[in-house]
Amino acid sequence: MTSDLLGQRQTYQLTLKHPQRYKNCELYVELSGIHASFADTNERQTLAANRYKMAGTPFTKGQRLNSWRTIVKSPFFDSYDLTVSANHTKTDFTQLGINNMSDYEPKHHLLLNMGYSSRLRKTISLSFTNAQRLTFKDVRIIAVPLGSRYRQQTSTLRAQSLNKLKVTNNYVAGTSSATKGTVLTTSIPYSTGWHLTVDGRQTDTQQVNSGFVGAKIPAGRHKIVLTYETPGLKIGIIASVVGVILLLSGSIWLIIRRRILPNDP
Repeated sequence: MTSDLLGQRQTYQLTLKHPQRYKNCELYVELSGIHASFADTNERQTLAANRYKMAGTPFTKGQRLNSWRTIVKSPFFDSYDLTVSANHTKTDFTQLGINNMSDYEPKHHLLLNMGYSSRLRKTISLSFTNAQRLTFKDVRIIAVPLGSRYRQQTSTLRAQSLNKLKVTNNYVAGTSSATKGTVLTTSIPYSTGWHLTVDGRQTDTQQVNSGFVGAKIPAGRHKIVLTYETPGLKIGIIASVVGVILLLSGSIWLIIRRRILPNDP
């Protein structure tokens, strides 16, 4: 996709070959290999001159100077806005520029949720502003059916959740009773400080859903316990105790030494 006039929204439209397949579904648009290019100062000045020409207005020296000042004062810094829409649903994404140093993270892959619709969605529109050109290596449409099969699947997942759940700040416990091996997923941010036991046996945890605590749980009825301990806490306590012992030992040695050798300088 290419923008001829920066600042104006340019649109590219996807046509779905089999729109009936996406009815009663939650729709996702996956974009990969995203690349954005931006006009430099001279190109933006030329675009400004073209806008004046198209409007039939002279582009005077004063207007050129004002245009140049505006461009210098408000550079794009590799930022752009992308909107994906279908029917009455839309999802927006903003790529922050390098001037936003605390939150700058270039995105080359996006998964955008277009929501659920019972209506046919025949086209999907992708539009952007600020970038001169926006290209994608691949565009994929993912449909998640939300009919009776979906409800059956969610009911099955709920049945596999922990029973007799107990939760405190540093403690989570419950009972699993899955008929087959499964993966425990939580909404607890992943940290090496979380430790898991299954029926009292230490079990490794793993990251799930990109950044949360999870683990593989075998089939059958099991007691699941998650406890949190600040990473390095035991080592810190041991080091502190050793330090106190060494300090006391040194102090006692100095007292004894002074009593044995009172005239020793």
